[in-house]
Amino acid sequence: MKPTAKKIGILLAGVCVALLFLLGGCSLKPTESDGQRAVQNQITQDSEGRITLTEFHKTNGQAAEVNGVKLYSLEFEAEIAFTEACRWLLADPVNRKYSFRTAAIPQSNMNQIQTLLDHLNTGDGSAVAKGQKVKITGTISFEKKEKGWSVEGITIGNATLVASSKNDRQITNERQNNPNSNALTAVSQPPSTIIPKSTPSQPSKDELLLILTDLRNIDAAENQWALMNRKNTGDSVTESDIKLYLPNNQFPVHPPGGSYILNSVGQKTKSSIYGSVDDITSKYHDLIYPKERRDFGNMTPDQIRNLVANDLRWIDGAKNQWALEQAGARIFGKIQSKNWGSDKDTQLQKPDEDDLKPYLYGGYFPEHPPGGNYIINAIDQPPVSSVYGNLLQ
Repeated sequence: MKPTAKKIGILLAGVCVALLFLLGGCSLKPTESDGQRAVQNQITQDSEGRITLTEFHKTNGQAAEVNGVKLYSLEFEAEIAFTEACRWLLADPVNRKYSFRTAAIPQSNMNQIQTLLDHLNTGDGSAVAKGQKVKITGTISFEKKEKGWSVEGITIGNATLVASSKNDRQITNERQNNPNSNALTAVSQPPSTIIPKSTPSQPSKDELLLILTDLRNIDAAENQWALMNRKNTGDSVTESDIKLYLPNNQFPVHPPGGSYILNSVGQKTKSSIYGSVDDITSKYHDLIYPKERRDFGNMTPDQIRNLVANDLRWIDGAKNQWALEQAGARIFGKIQSKNWGSDKDTQLQKPDEDDLKPYLYGGYFPEHPPGGNYIINAIDQPPVSSVYGNLLQ
């Protein structure tokens, strides 16, 4: 018995519906809705209610497969708003990459030691005002699992303040009412930077910290490029030469009004406004790194022990950075450290307090609680406390 045209039509319609259902269920690639949901979930998890997602758009995407695992990178742009004045924390302090984590702004009467410990636990960041909106771009990494696409990570690339409708007088009044807020005003700025307004005669701390980070990244990239290409002191170097060794493979943009001056190999990079790293840290040291006052008398034994452990971590990290720079300097023939013998191995070198200060927070060697001191030791040995011993184990 031959099928009628009506039956054939019903059969074809059923096949089409089945195919559409299968294709929809396969989730061939993450959609804009998937990306928005991922960002919203991360904000809910990390921001403690201080951030809301106001806009989200998928801008690009790329599929890949590694060792049989399907991956997808979704690029996005979005807008977020802050529901209260707070500190927006960094995911990567070195490269100034932001996260969705926030922290409350400390009150002026908070114990200074606790504030320091909170800083060590949460990392640095920028203060933002209530209602501030920020445009961000970023990337969401997906991995295909049996039950669908799974979010493996979210990276914020650039962050740019959205112009505020408040005038300067309103902002000034807010700061007077809450002097601890240090709220950021909306200003023109290069990508991936969030800095308050300043002038060369009265720069802001955030701007100086940003410039210091850029200068150090440029100098480190120059060293790597020179090493890989067998360059010598005095050889010329260009921005395009060192891009490969810089964050995001991009030469950083100086805040408005200035530029970065890249000198020959062996010469420190300079800001056209503020000079080199040494110039900035010398002239504006107290502004950038106000010295911490430690009130050991009001601390519990556990607080003191935790503080000593954190100090030892800072010292150990500074030792590693010092050793790396000394190795690079020796290779390029830039300097000869007073502790560096040409026939000695790097691991046997022992820096002193002055050697480590440039790599320690504020350029200060930490103060040990009364009755003891910090013993730096050689590079291959951990620093210790004369009272508590090795707390890095």
